[in-house]
Amino acid sequence: MATINPKQKLEEILSAQPHSVAEMLDSIRNRKIFLYGAGNVGGQMLNVLRQYGIQPVAFLDKNASTGQTNNGVAVLAPDDKSLSRETRCDAFVFVSLILDKEPRLALYEQLKALGYANLGYGFAWVRTQAPESDKQWKESVLKVFDMFEDIYSQTVYSQNLSAVFSDNGNDGFVSPSKEIQYFDNTVPFRKNNMRFVDCGAFTGDTLESLCKTLGHIEAYAGFEPMPSNLTKFVGTAEKLRDEIGTGVIYPCAVGAKNEVLTFTDASTSSRVQADMSAQGGGWSIPVTRLDDTLALFRPTLIKMDIEGAETDALEGAKKIIIQDKPDLAICVYHAIEHYWTIPLMLRSWVKEYKFYLRTYSFGGFETVLYAAGGR
Repeated sequence: MATINPKQKLEEILSAQPHSVAEMLDSIRNRKIFLYGAGNVGGQMLNVLRQYGIQPVAFLDKNASTGQTNNGVAVLAPDDKSLSRETRCDAFVFVSLILDKEPRLALYEQLKALGYANLGYGFAWVRTQAPESDKQWKESVLKVFDMFEDIYSQTVYSQNLSAVFSDNGNDGFVSPSKEIQYFDNTVPFRKNNMRFVDCGAFTGDTLESLCKTLGHIEAYAGFEPMPSNLTKFVGTAEKLRDEIGTGVIYPCAVGAKNEVLTFTDASTSSRVQADMSAQGGGWSIPVTRLDDTLALFRPTLIKMDIEGAETDALEGAKKIIIQDKPDLAICVYHAIEHYWTIPLMLRSWVKEYKFYLRTYSFGGFETVLYAAGGR
């Protein structure tokens, strides 16, 4: 049997794709919709459905309590007596959890045993939101495939996108790399990491990796808006102060403009959103443009892992990217369209950038786009 090359595989998957999320959801619009999992992914899936005028009947949760609701939607046990066998058979259930292959397939079998015949991997749908305004998005996907410098990057790109677009769950994603994330020896960086910008510094884990890799760094600028992370981050930085020539910690987020937004603390991740104040949650926090805050920093490597805000943050760093041409390590797994929109944006700014793609966790998580800087 002939082996299908990565681009051919991607082309075949794309040819079967609707042109928009609206088309995808139209196929199930007349069914009763349930979301299995009422956590973060379930909340994202609920927002996607509501944007397209679809209101789920309920969340399904094996630990549901009587009268429980989530964002105005009832939370029921999958075997709730109010859900008839006919309802379960006709309904469509989005499994809205982040699961590896084996537990996901086991959950599918459990739901099928309860009579739920129509199942979809909700996390894949959440990440399969090709921009409605981009009518040529499939062409963009294929164009970016040809922009990668090595076959391995093309394989990662094709395999991860195919896994999402084909609703394969975690089956088709590339196996995680064993290299050090952000400091991958298989990526031919053009500059050193001596002047490092850490957007989404978390608890200082990347700073630790950087110091272990280099031993000593010339300058470091870290951005972390989440208070519970910030305290740990400061502690990590203090332990490593002898390894850092000049270091600055910024307790703020990065974005396309200088402003104050409302911020939600999601236990282990940071997320800034402009509409939380209307919901009565979160607290205010400053957002800064790197072009302003680091105008004279002259970075050699910029890393971003900021929960889907990478595009805005890059827009706010456009000037220093064009002027200084630093190497970049940008997470693209938070929003599937970032796989192709971010490389296209960066190439339009710096023609010399060379692109590489690596994945460091299961299910396509921790997928990083590297741009090796111009001279």
